[in-house]
Amino acid sequence: MGERPGRLRIAVVGAGGMGARHLLKLGEIPGVVVAGLVDPDPATDALSASHGVQRYPDVGALLAAHVVDAACVATPTPTHHAVVRRLIDAGIHVLVEKPIAATLEEADDLIAAAAAAGIVLAVGHVERHNPAVQELRRLVADGTLGTISSIVARRVGGVPLREPATDVVLDLAVHDIDVMAFVLGGEPSLLAAHGSRTFQGSRHDSAEILLKIGTASGFIQANWVTPTKVRTLTVTGSHGLAEANYVTQQLTLFETAWIEDAADFGEFVDAFGRPRQLELPVARQEPLWRELAAFVQDVRDGEISQSVSATDARRALALALEASGALPPQ
Repeated sequence: MGERPGRLRIAVVGAGGMGARHLLKLGEIPGVVVAGLVDPDPATDALSASHGVQRYPDVGALLAAHVVDAACVATPTPTHHAVVRRLIDAGIHVLVEKPIAATLEEADDLIAAAAAAGIVLAVGHVERHNPAVQELRRLVADGTLGTISSIVARRVGGVPLREPATDVVLDLAVHDIDVMAFVLGGEPSLLAAHGSRTFQGSRHDSAEILLKIGTASGFIQANWVTPTKVRTLTVTGSHGLAEANYVTQQLTLFETAWIEDAADFGEFVDAFGRPRQLELPVARQEPLWRELAAFVQDVRDGEISQSVSATDARRALALALEASGALPPQ
């Protein structure tokens, strides 16, 4: 589809935590008009009113009002297919929160429908838009870290207020499955997965996943159990180690310390207890804002170039579903 003139009218579907964040950040993007909020609960009138937009009870009512060019879908994962397909069929460009859908069959249907309609279908794997992650990817690509042997992600802590609609793999670990493919530029495959149910009775709320990405190994620890929130991504190579903090967007480079005999324990501590490290400059910026700005540009261009494509999101979903299926029953 060609470029739409004037200001882009974007609605938000779903008034939960992510929907509220989308409403806020969309209002900060030049050339965008927040066209409405879709949610069946009248209690969300206060949220829509605070942003000066109309609340619509369902997607049908939004479409009937003819006020929208694109939409951000932030509803529970099991509803993604039905909501997104309705929007695609109406000619509306869509950014849907990760994962793209609940099943591969649903993802494939959305991908095919968007392609047939010439619709931009982007997926909210927001960590790809994190400046620290993008800089870490550059370090890998330009050889600063040498030959990569491993990549490790810890996404733990932050107990949800209500039980999510999916397990911890589809809700949390899918972020890092996508990021690992993005940073290393490879195709991950599953080696093993293990998980447990600590606080939730029906779904796993803790998981560890071992992947293979080219010649490197990948390890993901994801849970809603750890009492403090940790969000880190670490890449180890033959020339050093780099660690990105998803939250603070700090990126630290540790140089390789070659092993030498130490005369005593104090010398050993000096050599290995205080590794040479460098804090690399990262221009911090809100990843969600960057994600939405990329989507807006892609809609205006009529093609995916800056957003996470539905095809990439399907790859992450496929591996997440495989890992989730490998978790032990209890």
